Amino acid sequence: MIGYRTRASLFLFAALPAIAAERWMEIRMAGQSAGYLREDIAAAERIVTTAESHIVMNRLGSKVEIRAKTREEELDECLVALRADISSSAQSTSIEGRIERGSLALTISTAASRTIARFA
Repeated sequence: MIGYRTRASLFLFAALPAIAAERWMEIRMAGQSAGYLREDIAAAERIVTTAESHIVMNRLGSKVEIRAKTREEELDECLVALRADISSSAQSTSIEGRIERGSLALTISTAASRTIARFA
């Protein structure tokens, strides 16, 4: 779910002093509605994209719900921060990242563990 924009829309958002856009999409499986995706894009000094999705499906007779929320920040067409919270019926995961001095600081958290990593 990260990064649904095209270069053309990035240019449009960067060219305007401040803009906001929202769009909704239906998620379908086997021809039936299974959930939604909502995306908001706001641009001023930074482009901030937030998205949330909710999917409900039947897997081997059990109801499975998957929810995801993401937030991305871009500055000068470069990703500077991201956050994703993803949950299924049984588990939740959070991912947080920041670009600092040319490297990515990434934290991944679940109920059982937390991992912190740096990538140059």
